[in-house]
Parts: sequence; C-alpha cells; structure tokens
Amino acid sequence: MKHDLEFFLNVNGTPNPSRYKEFKKDLFAYGQTPTMVIDTAGTTGFTISAAMTTGILISGATTTAVDVTGASTTGVKVTDAVTGILLNFTASKTEGVSITVATTKTLTTGMSLSGAGTITTGLLLDATAFGTAVSISGASAYGISISGAATSAAIYISATSSRAILIGNKGSTYANSTAIAISSIGGTLDTEPGNNFLMGVFSKVATSETTTSTDDLGSAWFRTRVNTGITIGANYSLYGARGQLRIYATGGAATSISNWAASGLMGVLEVSGATTTFQSGCVAAAGYFNVSLTTTTVLASGAVIAGVVINTGSAALTDTGAAYFGLYVQNYAAVAVNFDVAIKVGNSCSTTGVEVGTCTTGLYFSGTQTTHISSATAIVTNMPVASAGAGYTAAGVKWVPFGKRGSSGLFVTELYIDLADAAVSSKNTAGDIIGKAAGGAAYVGQITAANHGTVVAIEIICLETPATGDDDIDFYSATEGTGAYDGAIGDLAEAVVYERAAAWAAGDVKIASALPAANKYLYLTSGNGDTAGAYSAGKFLIRIYGS
Repeated sequence: MKHDLEFFLNVNGTPNPSRYKEFKKDLFAYGQTPTMVIDTAGTTGFTISAAMTTGILISGATTTAVDVTGASTTGVKVTDAVTGILLNFTASKTEGVSITVATTKTLTTGMSLSGAGTITTGLLLDATAFGTAVSISGASAYGISISGAATSAAIYISATSSRAILIGNKGSTYANSTAIAISSIGGTLDTEPGNNFLMGVFSKVATSETTTSTDDLGSAWFRTRVNTGITIGANYSLYGARGQLRIYATGGAATSISNWAASGLMGVLEVSGATTTFQSGCVAAAGYFNVSLTTTTVLASGAVIAGVVINTGSAALTDTGAAYFGLYVQNYAAVAVNFDVAIKVGNSCSTTGVEVGTCTTGLYFSGTQTTHISSATAIVTNMPVASAGAGYTAAGVKWVPFGKRGSSGLFVTELYIDLADAAVSSKNTAGDIIGKAAGGAAYVGQITAANHGTVVAIEIICLETPATGDDDIDFYSATEGTGAYDGAIGDLAEAVVYERAAAWAAGDVKIASALPAANKYLYLTSGNGDTAGAYSAGKFLIRIYGS
C-alpha cells in the first residue's frame, strides 16, 4: 500500500500525528500490514521531531526493518535522542547491523562518527558475552580507519578480559596467516619480511633530522610507569616489554628444534642499499640498553642493578656438547667480517672491567690464540698476599704472588725484603728477633694454605749484602704472631727454617732445611749476635713453592 506523505501533513507543512494514527487504525482493521515507501526526492524523507519514548518501533518479523535505497544525503538521521538507534533483540539474530555493497559499487565510509561536538563513546560494545565483538572479514584497504585527533587514545579497551587484542592464527605461510601489520603513515615502506609473523610493526624515517635534534626515531616504544609510593613484591616481575619463546614438549611426541635462531627476543641491525656512514660518536647496535638512575637511588644490601642480566633458570638437561652458554659471540656466516673485539669494556665506565665469581674455571682459552693476554701497559695483578707486622715498615717487605700454575701445579710466591727500607735493627744477642726498635710484631708474613698451599720448598737468595746490622741472619717460623724486636725466638713455639751460621753475601742462594706448616709466621733473627744496629743495606728474595 502506497500513500502520498501530504496526507500526514498539516496545511502549513508540519506533521499531523493524528492522521497517521487514524490511518494505522483503519489499516489494522482490515488485517493489513502497514507499509510505507517514500520515493519522492526531497530534503527529508521522514521526520519525527516531537518528544516520544520510541520514534520508530519495528517489533514484527520483517525481512528488512528499514530499507533506504534512494539517493539521499542521509539515510537515517536521529537528532537529540537519548539513544540514537536502539536494537533490542529478544530472539537470536544473525546480524544486528549489516552493511552490504553491491558489485561494482563503492561505499566510502561504512559508519561515520563526526562533528564539532564531543562524542563520549564512539562505539560501545557492552553485552554480557561476545562471540566476536568486531569482525572484519572482507578484503579492505583499511579495516578500521581512525583519522581524527584523539585526546587520550584512538582505541581504548578498559574492560578486564583474557585478551585485550587477540591476533589470529599462524598459517603455513605469511600469506595465509591471520597476521596484522601495523605501519606508519606516509611513503613507501621497506618490503615486509617474508617470515611468518603474527604481528608486525613497520615504520620508516622519511626526512633528515638536524644534528641538534633530540627526537627519538623508532617503530615502537613500550613504557611501564611505577607511580610514587608503590611497593612491588618480591614474587613479581617488573618490565617495560617482555619477549618469550615457549616450547612445549610434555606429554606427547618429542619436540625438535633445528632452525638457526630460536630466541625469546631478537634484535637485528641491518644495512642495505647505498653507502651508510656511521659518524664519529655514533653507537649502533642490534640491542641497546641504558641504565639511567638518579642520585636518590638506593641500592640495598643484596640488590643488583645491571645493564643486562642473563639468568640460568634451566632444570636438569642433557648437555652432550658442553654448549650451554650465558653469553655467546659467534661468526654465523663463514664470509662474515670478524668483530674487532668480541667483548669490549669502554674507558672509565666501570671500577672493575670483568669480575668472575665462584666457578670451576675463571677464564679458559679453548682455541688457538697468537697471544693469550695482551696489555698496552704493564699488567698489574692483585691476588691475596701476606703482610708484615707492625715491626717492619711496609715499604721494605713485598709479597709477589704468582698463584697456582695449573689445577695440579704448584703455588709460587716470592717475598722481597729490603732491611734498610723496612727500617729494622738487630741486637747483639744470638737468637733475638730482628725488627723495628720502636717495637711491634716483627714477623715478615704468614704462611696460609689458601695463598701458598702446602709448602714443599723454599729458596733464599741474597741480593745485597747486609750492612751495619748482624750479617749472619737466620730464618724461623713460629705459631705466634707476637714476637718483637729484641725478643728471643726461643720464647715462641718456633721452628728453624734455615740457619746460616755465616755472614750472607750478595749472590748466595740457599735451600731451606725445614718447611713451615700452614698458619705459621716467618721471622728473621740475629745469627751470631755480634752486631747491634740499624741496617743500612741488605736485600733478600725468598721463593716459596707449595702444592
């Protein structure tokens, strides 16, 4: 049934609701379904401007509730309503809103939210449960295009759900994977990688930056903010971004990994095309990490802050090739250029360049090297050494540890004594301890198993003839470290190491007749006790071997 719209209008052109009400009543009286078709070109096809609970109610089963087919500026326009369009379903339906476009036809925008006013929520999906909240299944240039200026966020997902965004399924190739590629606006990007990825973020630098520019140029930035006053428990991880490769091999067929790179996080620095110059001061890396703390940062006892942390969190594994490494530097391609330095610690950036904790082997050279250790300056080693008591000036007693030569080799330690620099004196009594006249424990050092092993041999070499003090000097060990100048060695629990029974002369080399046990202190004593005086000369080199 078709009616002219003028039937429903007053003389002045305003709508007359009573006429339509009468029309509807008469129509139902004959058992007919009311149908309205507007086929006359005009500015507005149908207008409801009065205040009412429901502007248009479509409650019956219809093939098409509202069909707008003519060439119109606006198909359906709803103004100043609490709810613009309300679709209230009490039965299962396939589609709530369906937009279809005929073949060869173009729909520029499927749904447009625009205007100079404020839209609090552009699209609200608030059902108890969704199979799919938004589904884009057809081939389109842009599934969703957001071009306006969004104050807070272009897309805001506030509800708690198992996944904020779930990106499809991995296919056998990139082409049939339901992957998503996120690209920057403008220009032609580099060819997307042919690898099978589920999500890609692609951007490019299209214009040059000035030398004074401080902008960052990158594809993605992840930041996690911890607000003031927050406490994070010990059982939580805290990170800006996390990459994880998880391989399952439980309760079924064994998993086999053969690809050249399996990694939770992979970084690649790649250069191709025209000549690229890395200018002076540039630091380019496949992975770059920066520790930036403030002066108010407190490192509590036991805390660790590091640029890179590599944890070994593996359970027992079958290591058939001894190839379980914390850090591995390799030349993957045979034609690749070798690194100038595999691991480099820059100038003035750390107190200790490399520190090795408790382990079986601290530093191991497994390959062939032209030079095992090379230094541009004199190498200074610092190992635990014995020290003299207060009865000797430290400048005159120098311990030189060479460490242990091989896991089954010998400890080698040298002790250099300069009697003049040590500022010591002898008494004219045989067996009295040589030391500083002012007093103090006058031992030259202590033998320990940790530093010297079990002593198996001692060489005593006279480098300079003693003068102005007793030149017949004997060597003893004792349990106590309390012996002092002018004290008798016999008052201690002593044992002779070497008794000279003659004056020492430069060039003399003697072998100890007895060996000190662990934890014993070493003393020098007057041999024949014929001279009391401060030494003006006299140097000895004592070489100690231990197993």
